[in-house]
Amino acid sequence: MYSGTMQDWDLRVTHLIDYAAREHGSREIVTRWADGSIERSNWSGVASEARRMAQAFVGLGLKPGERVATFAMNHHRHLAAWYGAIGAGGVIHTVNVRLFDEDLIYIMNHAEDKVLLYDAQFAPVIERLKPHLKTVEHYVVFDSDEYAALIGGQDGNFDWVWGDERDPCMLCYTSGTTGNPKGVLYQ
Repeated sequence: MYSGTMQDWDLRVTHLIDYAAREHGSREIVTRWADGSIERSNWSGVASEARRMAQAFVGLGLKPGERVATFAMNHHRHLAAWYGAIGAGGVIHTVNVRLFDEDLIYIMNHAEDKVLLYDAQFAPVIERLKPHLKTVEHYVVFDSDEYAALIGGQDGNFDWVWGDERDPCMLCYTSGTTGNPKGVLYQ
């Protein structure tokens, strides 16, 4: 039967990483960590890691619609977590590393983040915030053995969690210059 549509699937963010892996899989992605070390990956590697991240998030008990916060710079693991959180049905919440502690506490509590992934360079900030974060159940350092252990036990054989294309996938907050920061939920 002819449906008269251009596609027969919802526009989901995970289609982007699948496309990148399929069409540009060998295109290199280079990460320089704060300590100066360099890691190389590619779109196929990020896509595979994103599926392992999604498996890990589900293993941690993440439910569709729950928030995964990141407190990190741009790197391939952050990218994999971004797609992994969305692929697990969660909402990725990128937190601005340049905000004041009181704003960070407000934002992460208001968002009700369940998982917080962060770069080792921000460990002192996260340690200050931990006693005040009411909903974060899991803390993972991107550039550590902890991260490697989290995804290391996953095989990447994971089907993305599907839902309506209007389901939330990303959350960002303003800087709070006129009162408390305001959240914007993307579909």
